[in-house]
Order: sequence, then C-alpha cells, then structure tokens
Amino acid sequence: KAADAQKAAEAQKENGIKRFFKKLNPFRTLSAEENALKAEGIVNKAQKYQPSILKQIFSENGPRELKNEKLKKAYVKAVDLNPTKHEYFTELGNLSGGKEASEYYKKAIELAPDHPEAYFQLGNRLNNMNGVEYLYKALEKTPEADSARIHIALGGKLSNEAGMTHLEKALAIDPKNAEVHIKIANRSEGEKSIQHFKNAAEIEPENMNYQTKFAHSLNNNKRYEEALPIYQKVVDKLPDNALANKNIAENYDSLAMQADYGSDIRKEYANKAVGYFEASNKLEESSNCLKSIANCHKWYLNDDVKAIEYFKKAAELEEKTLKNIKNPSVYKYQDVADLFADSKDNTKAARYYDKAIELSTKDQDLVKNRCQNNLEYVIKNFHESKPTDKVLIDEMNELAKKHNINLNS
Repeated sequence: KAADAQKAAEAQKENGIKRFFKKLNPFRTLSAEENALKAEGIVNKAQKYQPSILKQIFSENGPRELKNEKLKKAYVKAVDLNPTKHEYFTELGNLSGGKEASEYYKKAIELAPDHPEAYFQLGNRLNNMNGVEYLYKALEKTPEADSARIHIALGGKLSNEAGMTHLEKALAIDPKNAEVHIKIANRSEGEKSIQHFKNAAEIEPENMNYQTKFAHSLNNNKRYEEALPIYQKVVDKLPDNALANKNIAENYDSLAMQADYGSDIRKEYANKAVGYFEASNKLEESSNCLKSIANCHKWYLNDDVKAIEYFKKAAELEEKTLKNIKNPSVYKYQDVADLFADSKDNTKAARYYDKAIELSTKDQDLVKNRCQNNLEYVIKNFHESKPTDKVLIDEMNELAKKHNINLNS
C-alpha cells in the first residue's frame, strides 16, 4: 500500500509538471533561468503557476547576493523536478562558489559530456593551470566561430607566448572585442600596447575605463599632450569622480614639469593641475593630492607660503590616518615626518623621525640613516628659528642627545 501511495504521489507530481509546462506554452522563448523560477512556483504553491511569486522575484530591487540566493533556491528545486537537465546544474555552478560550484559543473559534464558550457565555466573558475585542461576540452567541443571567450580565458591562465597566442586567436575571431585588445595591450610594450589601448577605446567610446587606460598608455610614454584631450573627455563625462580629476591633474603636472622654467605656459599648466587636484581632494580627501598641490606651488608657481600651507594640510591628514592604523610601518612614520618637515613644523617632524628610527630594524639601515640625517636637519632648523618655548627647547635637546646629534657642528 505504501508503494502504491508513493507511485500515485509521483504520478500526481508528474501530471502537475505536465500541466505547468502546458501553461508555459506562451513563454517558450524565455530563458532557462526564468523557467527554473517558474518551477519554484509549482513546488511552493501546490504545483500551480503563480505569477505573483515570479513578479516578486523579478521586480525585487535588492542586493545582487540576495537575488542570486533566491535564484539558486529556484534552481535547486528545478533540479529536483528534472534531475537530468544539465543546464540547471551549470547554472547552479554559476551561482555557487568553491568546491560546491565544481561539483555542480562536474555533474553537468556527467549528464552532457559533449556540451562545452560546463567545461568552460569550471575551467574559468579553477586557478591557473588547474583550469586549463577543462578549457581545452571546452575548446574541442566548441565551433571555432564561437570560441573567442575560451581563447580569452586561456590567454589569462597561460603566461608569455602561449597566453598571447590564444589572445591573438580570440582577436582574429572577434576583432571588435575591446576586452581582448585591453588584455593584449597589458601584455605588450611601447607602440603596440598604445595601439591596442586605442583600439579598445575606439570600439567602446563610452567606456571611460578604456579611455583612461588609453590616456595612461600615452602618458607613460611621455606623450602628455596627446593624453590631455582623452583625460579631459573622461573628466567631462565624470566630473564628480575623484580619480578622473586626479588623472587630469597629474597630466597637467607632467606638462608643467616639461615646460620652460618661469614660462607663462608652465604657470598655466600648474594652475590647471592645482584646480583639478583641489576638485579631486574635495570629492575624496587625499594627502597625495594636497602634497601635489603643495609641490605645484613650490616648484612651478614659486609660492612658498601656499606650498607650506598645503604641506601642513597633507601632514595633518596623514597624522590623522596614522592614529587609526593598528601597527603602522616605519615608512608611514617617515612619510608623516617628511610632510611636517616640508611644512616647517620642525618639532612634529623631529618626533616622527624619532619614532621611525625606533621602529627601524637591522635590515632597514637605509631608512634609519635617512631619518637620522633628517632629524638632525630639523632639530638644527628648530634652534636656528630662535625658539622661546622652554618645554620644546628641552624636548629637542633631549632628542639631539638621544641620537648623538652635535648641535654645535
């Protein structure tokens, strides 16, 4: 009787599935993903098609992780309904991670050994050479015209010549693939690299990441004037992006450095650089931007007052950051000390050089010696400024004594 009851239940379930797919006739063009979600409706609501559930799932504006979690549950139930559907196992792999994903892909391969998708996804997921074997199997089972993405994946996992060969094959199949041009550019040098970055930027002119990479490639080859309009295009498109403002500021900085000393064009470039550094810092506070502004005033605009002002701002920001770091390195203390030295705050500079010297290890003699020399410099500068604060004078004298600094030399 129990066996008969089980058979009856299975038959009822099967009839429910058949009725469900009959109702799905108008939706045959929908993806497997959407059909899987409709299968969830069968299980959850007595094997009846429930548009309300699907509407809730498809229209929900939640985090991607939450949507993936719901989708994964739907596929698990879809697999229960149809355990021979290899596409469902592949999708479960895509929605999972680590060993679980590998097991789903391997199950899909077991169900459909001649289908390339699970081989490709598993090969893409596995680290470096571990995935190459599966990618080659995917390549064997894929028509050449559709194999560009597999060559791209192999290009990413294989180094040197072998990887470049696969990237070039991908490019031959799909010459308008901007991603391939970027990958080839990253592995190339000089003019070849610039050309591929340019190709990617031209293929996807609205992709500001590709435009920036192209501009960087020109900038790195000291072609600053050619890079400028591209950086300008990016910042015009993304005026509230701190990095876009910083990139064009650095480009103007490089142009100023190249220009003749004291020339009007040098000052013009420097002022442009300062403006964009200011904009970047306003969007996202950065001691590097503040330091760059200070250097522009110091070296290009001959304004020491402004330079000191911005060095001080940079130093104070770095000092604030330093206090929030659990175990700051000797180099961090050195950086803060350098900024205070540039801002003419000799007392604070001395304290941070002292701390850097204390933290330096035996294999850090270079940084220790540099901090020692700078400490001597700022302590002597302190005394030359004719200080009147006895507490500070005693503190600086103690530091000089601690580090064997001869104040009379």
